[in-house]
Amino acid sequence: MRSLLLVLVLLGLAVGRARAEESAKLGVIDTAGLFRKDVVADVNRQIAQIYKKHHVGLVIETLTEPPPEGEEVKRAWFKWSARNKHLHAWAQSRAEDLGVDGVYVVIFNGPTSARRDVRVVGWPAERETQVTWVKRDQLRKLMSREMADNPNHALLHTLDLFRSQLRDIQERDPAPLQTWPALTVVGSLVGACVVLTLVRSRLVRKAPDGGSHELLYQPATMGALFGALGAFWVHDQLFRVIPPEAPFQEPLPDLSAESLPPNSGTESTEENPDHPPAG
Repeated sequence: MRSLLLVLVLLGLAVGRARAEESAKLGVIDTAGLFRKDVVADVNRQIAQIYKKHHVGLVIETLTEPPPEGEEVKRAWFKWSARNKHLHAWAQSRAEDLGVDGVYVVIFNGPTSARRDVRVVGWPAERETQVTWVKRDQLRKLMSREMADNPNHALLHTLDLFRSQLRDIQERDPAPLQTWPALTVVGSLVGACVVLTLVRSRLVRKAPDGGSHELLYQPATMGALFGALGAFWVHDQLFRVIPPEAPFQEPLPDLSAESLPPNSGTESTEENPDHPPAG
């Protein structure tokens, strides 16, 4: 009897979990009545297939009014920044209430342009890392741009974009440079540096004592290869030889005007012929 009860409990838990997964909101909640019913049915079927394949859900909800703004938004200096934070937090809270597991798109279809908006968030929070803000912003811009012209086409195009984004996330393109080619390139660069170092050391040994040798590469050539800063750094570190210290020399005597003897009258006359002779 106990085993039968245990089996029934486990079966109930499994059914409850399956129902919870099914009850997790997937698809379109068209409260504002913006889309055709046949389009909504087709989109819901595709969203279920996407969730089964990629395990990322999509919920698109339409509302006739955006949420009321709090006092914090009304008192904010930068209205747009405070409003963005407020709508983002509201959308995340709404996604949590709906049990969203993936991306939640909410469309506010107010009576004026100021009351119309589109917000895209990921829920739970780790979904915003998986579906980055760049991808979510692409969905938002596409929906905002096409909703005014044809809401049904906007819904279908948004679904196509979402599917392609998940494909890019989970089926990444192979790296253009594989492991062995990358190691070959790195090894070639290291070998070239070793060869240049050996050539430099041989030129240094051949230079006469106290003399200098010719540079392997001029800074202008290095600049064309590595840029100005990199060129002079590589030149100073690898190709430049510190010249020998010059022998010590006695400083020259100070020949300032104060150290010279005073001129006599005769000498000043000879040096300045325009000066009249004395007497």
